[in-house]
Amino acid sequence: MPHLSTVVLFGNKINTVESFSFSNCTYLHTIVLSKNNLLSIESSAFHNLNRLSNIFLQDNQLQSFSFDAIASETSKLYLNLSSNALKELNHENTTSLKALNVRTLDLTNNQISVIPDSFFLTVSRCLLHLLLSKNYISNLPLVSLPTLQVLHLSHNNFDIVDPTVFECCSSVQILFLNHNNISYIADSAFVRMERLRILDLSHNKISFLPADVFAQTVLEKLNLSHNNFLHPPSPSLIPVAKTLRHLDLSLNGIENVSAHSFRSMNKLQALNLSSNHISSLHEQSFHDLNHLIKLDVSHNPLQRILKQRPFGSLTSLRSLNLRNTSLLSVSHLSLPQLNILSLKDNFLYNVSQQVFEKSRNVRYLDLSGNLLQDVPMHLWEKIRKLIYLDISNNPIEVLGVNSFIGLEKLQQLDISLLLLKRLDPRTLHGLKFLTTFKTDSYASVRSFRLQDLLSHAFALRKVTVNIEESTLSHQVQRAFGTKLRELVITGSNLQRILPDAFSGLSTHELTIRISGTMVSKFPDGLLRYLPDVRYLTLDLRNNQLTTMGPGVLAAVTRDGEDVHQTQHITGGVLLEGNPWNCSCDLLWLSRWLRRWLRETFHVHMLSVEAALYVNSVSRKATCSIPGMNTSLAIVDLR
Repeated sequence: MPHLSTVVLFGNKINTVESFSFSNCTYLHTIVLSKNNLLSIESSAFHNLNRLSNIFLQDNQLQSFSFDAIASETSKLYLNLSSNALKELNHENTTSLKALNVRTLDLTNNQISVIPDSFFLTVSRCLLHLLLSKNYISNLPLVSLPTLQVLHLSHNNFDIVDPTVFECCSSVQILFLNHNNISYIADSAFVRMERLRILDLSHNKISFLPADVFAQTVLEKLNLSHNNFLHPPSPSLIPVAKTLRHLDLSLNGIENVSAHSFRSMNKLQALNLSSNHISSLHEQSFHDLNHLIKLDVSHNPLQRILKQRPFGSLTSLRSLNLRNTSLLSVSHLSLPQLNILSLKDNFLYNVSQQVFEKSRNVRYLDLSGNLLQDVPMHLWEKIRKLIYLDISNNPIEVLGVNSFIGLEKLQQLDISLLLLKRLDPRTLHGLKFLTTFKTDSYASVRSFRLQDLLSHAFALRKVTVNIEESTLSHQVQRAFGTKLRELVITGSNLQRILPDAFSGLSTHELTIRISGTMVSKFPDGLLRYLPDVRYLTLDLRNNQLTTMGPGVLAAVTRDGEDVHQTQHITGGVLLEGNPWNCSCDLLWLSRWLRRWLRETFHVHMLSVEAALYVNSVSRKATCSIPGMNTSLAIVDLR
């Protein structure tokens, strides 16, 4: 087959790739052997393939690998060996005198602890991306990789970073060292990495950084979250003050931010200090950050934060997160560019109108999880540009005609988890641009009908309803207009759904998501009342489903129900996150899913990369074999 360009052998039981397996396939550019039972790849397995650009070998059982397998020149090559059992990287390459054009090498999720110095000799002058995450590596080989730009080393066994670790990789621009055991970083650890722009050191045990540790770099983004810092590492940040744009110090033990913590860092655009132990902020804490756009100080005990007005100098700030900061009140905010403000999960009984006197550009406001007893209608005249409002989880008892008057531009509204006793059906009538809405079913509110509440919400595209009752029957029937594209049903008490629960939905394209419920079985004929929906997606993730009958997904035709058809659910069915039982009762569902992939989604017509992704996603829904600690992908049941 001299003109063969792509070989896809995904999901078979191949255990060996023999020498010269693909000889004379001179036009071959992609080989897919992922998810087989591969134990070995012989020398020259991929021989004389000058156009070869992709080799997919992931999800196999390989314990060793040598570049001898690629015994000829190739095109710019992507080689994926992730999720095998690799322990040995064989350095006895017969092709070692001939450079291979491997640009990306993915060795993620293996059992590698040592990489021989000579292993990379054949690819050292071409390699751009090296992915080594989820292994047991504590050091790197000394061989130079002068072209390497991206290096992933997360989830390994590094505990010390000294100057010798990255001698190989002076050209790296993006380096991930997160989720290791690093407790010590030497002063000159990154001295040779003059092009380093993005560095992730999160999820380690670092409590101190030397003053000049980043001096030779051009860091733009630095992640130090989930470490042991008690103070911001100010001295080590000064050398990169002119280049650093994003800094993440969340989930540390920082107790104080002084006037000198971020001095001279006037190029910083995003700062994350969330989930620390900061109880107060100095009036000059952020004085030099005149280009800061996003600030997150959520999940800190900041009772005194606004009395000292530490945000006064942040004239460019557009996003401020004050979630769960123990605030009892909020004083004047002089932030003329502020677009996004979160005051979620505090102790606010009221919000003064003066808060927004000089912050009138707020478009996203989150007031959920507070102690508001009334809708703060007095604020609306100051923030008329508001497009997102969340007042959920407050002890508000009444919503009336005037509750949202003045918010003509509002597009997204959340009124769930309130203590409503009275809800006027005209409450939303003035919100003609409302596209996203979240509510409870409010069974305790007399005469509450979602159909009446949304009768003037013609622009609605997404609605989330938390069902308080144990049965979904009439609550969402005939409640929505023709522009609805997504309906989300949740409810921890919901156990049963009636077949006609979705009757009256007249939109032509719809995604129905049912999640977070106690529903263990869906009724037959669930789609019988959706005749107008031509492009349907069903998301049934994260419920208590154990089995399902073919009548649930059956298509309604002139001749009755057709349990074999798949094209009426063009977007597919998502099933993961349920305690499915592997049994003969699910064999029909397995066949249906495979048929949907072929007949409706046309997986065979996708690019190789897209097809592999879709096959991976389709196997997320698994069932458990009774009496065994084993799970199988439902789509693979036979």
